[in-house]
Amino acid sequence: MAIPMIALYNISILFAWQVTRKRERAEAEQRARDSSPAKPRRKVVIEDDDAAGPEG
Repeated sequence: MAIPMIALYNISILFAWQVTRKRERAEAEQRARDSSPAKPRRKVVIEDDDAAGPEG
């Protein structure tokens, strides 16, 4: 009587192992994509004439 329960238990372990492996692979790809150098952004410099202080 215990054989079907043991078989289902082992199948569930294999299923969980495959899901975990797939999830870790997806997370590794996401980390690789995040750490890859993106296009360099241009620096925007806004000069404010009033920042120098009042003249006069």
